[in-house]
Amino acid sequence: MPPCAVHRWTVTRRPPRAGIASCRTPTPWSTWWPASAGPGLALLIGAAIWILTAWPSGLGMVILATVFVALYSSSPNPVVSLRYLVTGFLLASVCALFCYTVLLPQADGFVMLSCALVPFLMVGSYMLTRPALAAIGAGFNIIFVDAVGVRAPQVFDWAGILNDVLADLSCVLLALVLLSTIMPAGGRWMRRRMLHRLRGYVVEACIAPLRGQRARLETAPRDLLQKLLAQPGASAAATAQTPRWAQLVMNIGRGVLDLRERMQVAPPPAVLSEPLQHDALPRLAELFERPGPGTHARALASLDEAMRIAVMDAPPGRRPLLIQLHLLRTQLRDAAYTLGGERLPPA
Repeated sequence: MPPCAVHRWTVTRRPPRAGIASCRTPTPWSTWWPASAGPGLALLIGAAIWILTAWPSGLGMVILATVFVALYSSSPNPVVSLRYLVTGFLLASVCALFCYTVLLPQADGFVMLSCALVPFLMVGSYMLTRPALAAIGAGFNIIFVDAVGVRAPQVFDWAGILNDVLADLSCVLLALVLLSTIMPAGGRWMRRRMLHRLRGYVVEACIAPLRGQRARLETAPRDLLQKLLAQPGASAAATAQTPRWAQLVMNIGRGVLDLRERMQVAPPPAVLSEPLQHDALPRLAELFERPGPGTHARALASLDEAMRIAVMDAPPGRRPLLIQLHLLRTQLRDAAYTLGGERLPPA
C-alpha cells in the first residue's frame, strides 16, 4: 500500500491535574501565505515605482498600499471590498479638488470654513449609516479629510494636492490589482488546498496520537467550513458539496475516534487489533488523503475483513467494537458518491 501523507498535528500540554487535552490547530499554509506575502510584495512594487519616478508623494502611496493589502488580504472577499473603497476614493478626490480650489480660497473665518467642509463631511457620514454604502463612505471620509488638509496657516499648493490625490488613488488601485490578479482570493487552487486540509482531520484521527484529537475534530473543521463557504467565486455545485464533505469528515472522524478509544479501553485480541491498526485505519486515512474509486473500495474491503474477524466467535465484550465497525462501513457506503465518485448498490 502506498504510504499516505500524515498532516501536521500539534498538541499543547496541560498540567497533569487538569486531565484535559486541548489542541492548537495550525492554520494551513495555503490560507495564510497571501496575507503574509501580500504586504511585502506591495511594499516592493510601491517602493520601485516611487524610486523610479522620483514621485514626491510616493512614500504615502507605498505606506497606504502596504496597509490596505495587509488589512484586506485576510478578508473573505477583498476584491469587492476594495472596489467599494475605490469608488469612495474617486468621489472624495473630485470633491476634495473642488473644495480645495474653489471654496477654501474664499473662506474667511471659522464659519465660512465650516460651511465649505460640513456639506461634504455630511455626505460621507450619511453613507456610513447605510450598510450598502458604508464601504464607499469610509473611503470618502478618509481621502477627503486627508486631501483637503486644513492647516493653520493654510497654504494652497495645487501641485501638492494633485500629487496627494493621485497617490491615494494609486495605493488603492495597486492593492486591488495585487489582490485580484497575483493573489486572488477564492481560486480553485486555494479551494482544493482547503478541502484537502478538511479531509486531513480524518487522516489525523486515524493515525495521529489520540491526545487532543477529539477537541480538534469538534472545532477545527467548523472553522475551516466557514472559510470555505465564505470563499467568493465558487460554483453552486461546489458550494453544495462543501457541507457534505464537512459532515462526512465529522461523522467518520468521530467514528474512528470512538473505535480507537474503545480499543484503548478494552484492547481486542491480536487477531483483530492487527488488521484494524495496520490495515483498516491506514486504508481509511489513504481514502481521505486521495479520494477515488480505488481507495474507497480498498477501505471498504479492509473494514469488511475486520468485521468478518470480529463476527467469528465474538464474545460479548467485543460486540461494541463490531457495532463501531458496522457504523463506519455504513457511513462509507452512504458517502460512496462523495468519496469515490460512484454510486454503490444497496448493501
